[in-house]
Amino acid sequence: MQIPEREGEFGPEVVARIPVTGGEAGATRIARFVGVDGPRWFLRGVIAGTGAIEPAAAAEIDDVFRSIVVVRGTTPMPPRDLIPLQVPQGGAQAAAAAAPALPTA
Repeated sequence: MQIPEREGEFGPEVVARIPVTGGEAGATRIARFVGVDGPRWFLRGVIAGTGAIEPAAAAEIDDVFRSIVVVRGTTPMPPRDLIPLQVPQGGAQAAAAAAPALPTA
């Protein structure tokens, strides 16, 4: 199967149909793969849902991706080792406050 590249906000990206496991036979989901190459690091994002297919939702996700700060440090690391992800202090509270309220039953 050939999966074409396209030019996205951060350079080349891929939109692919990914098989769903545990669902009905042949079921797939659409995912958008983006990446940013930095000095001694690579940030990869896999975006599913409306952010993979709808331009307005994709723009919002791109803003989130653009706001990520990578602090690589100076310690040597083997290639492909993961850099630990840390939410900035107060980040979880700010995200909860910015999220739309869920309707109650």
